[in-house]
Amino acid sequence: MVSNLCSQDKKKEKLCYVYKNIKGEKMKSIETKSGLVIANDYTRIVHGGRGDYIEIDKTQIVETNINIPESEKWRREYGMAYYLEFRSNDENSVKIYYQLRTVSYADYQIGFYYVAVGDVIIKNNGLDKFL
Repeated sequence: MVSNLCSQDKKKEKLCYVYKNIKGEKMKSIETKSGLVIANDYTRIVHGGRGDYIEIDKTQIVETNINIPESEKWRREYGMAYYLEFRSNDENSVKIYYQLRTVSYADYQIGFYYVAVGDVIIKNNGLDKFL
């Protein structure tokens, strides 16, 4: 239906552009303020007791652009840790949590990454000129 509109009506340019770009493509990237891409998309925004966080699944994170600091490696061995702490590989050193256990103050899911909304930039990969 939308593809027919694209071929019939030039006035539908915005709708056509969005349709063609959404179809099977990643629409957002999560970047540090210096431009390092840490995720190719995100799942949702979680509102919790400690602020707003972007939820990222394992297929969306750019693992080569994050690391576990030496001072946080103990969390891998400690069976009671709630999360693993990662940092972005740039001068911003953005904190990224990998959730290991549930918490009472937010709907963080085990097996997902979380980053504070205020620490990163969400880019719409070209769609921001229309949206």
